[in-house]
Amino acid sequence: MDKKKYTVHFSNEYGKLKQMNIRQKIGYIWDYYKVYFFLLMLAALVVFYIADALHQRSREIVLQGFFSNDDYNLFDAGAIAEDFGKYLNLNSKQRVVFDDSLYIELDSASEYVVASQGKISGYIAAKELDFIVTTPELVQHYSTHIPLMDLEDFLPNNLLSNLNEYLYYVEGMDSVKKAYALDLSQSRFMKNTDYKGDTSYFLIIPSNVLASEALFSFVRYAFDD
Repeated sequence: MDKKKYTVHFSNEYGKLKQMNIRQKIGYIWDYYKVYFFLLMLAALVVFYIADALHQRSREIVLQGFFSNDDYNLFDAGAIAEDFGKYLNLNSKQRVVFDDSLYIELDSASEYVVASQGKISGYIAAKELDFIVTTPELVQHYSTHIPLMDLEDFLPNNLLSNLNEYLYYVEGMDSVKKAYALDLSQSRFMKNTDYKGDTSYFLIIPSNVLASEALFSFVRYAFDD
């Protein structure tokens, strides 16, 4: 539309609106311009999500963990990340990242399971995964397929002394039983809930994880009343 046609169009529209009451004006504008409003809102949302993604990428990840096979919604990743962030007193340039959407079934070839396992393997290989919370069956599987941290050697003495009874011993890749997992049945995530299922959940730590106060704090947080 050239400038002259645009001026005529605008003049005609303005003339129509002058003859209407406020309710008619609102109805007319909505009927004829709702597509433009929708496109404007869509563009604003795209800009917002891009800006938010860039902002999130600029924040340091102080801890990253995955929760798998949570059939009972015991581990709400978003709520735990928010609460634990407050527990750590993180600043605006720091964040924790948790994911509770993963599901693993041994010997399953479903796309979702393969994608979940691929994500876990990829993050471990990249040394970007600090812990996994999962079922006993998968603890047994991972302990013989992925090098895991012996928690008796890894956890600080003052933390280990309070958690000795929750250590879970399984065979590793060398067929020797070690404390590769931590039983979470008495953790804040399971102890004071209405959970009546018979599935246990355990925390394991890949062996390539560096010791960090954030990781130790999460273990401490899990068992703080």
